[in-house]
Amino acid sequence: MRVSKEKAAENRHALLQATSRLFRKRGIDGVGVAEVAKEAGLTHGALYAHFSSKDELAAAAFSHGFAGN
Repeated sequence: MRVSKEKAAENRHALLQATSRLFRKRGIDGVGVAEVAKEAGLTHGALYAHFSSKDELAAAAFSHGFAGN
């Protein structure tokens, strides 16, 4: 099922928020992608639709955090 561009942007934002929160709490090595997806209310498949790897997710989450989001 396809999601709208607005919903995709919301999902991406939710993933970045969840990643930032979990990384601050437990560090990068203490958090898996399945846990991030669950925290964001999504599946790990949805996460991989936005990010090709945990490293890419981490880089985007750090940029998101530094931007003050």
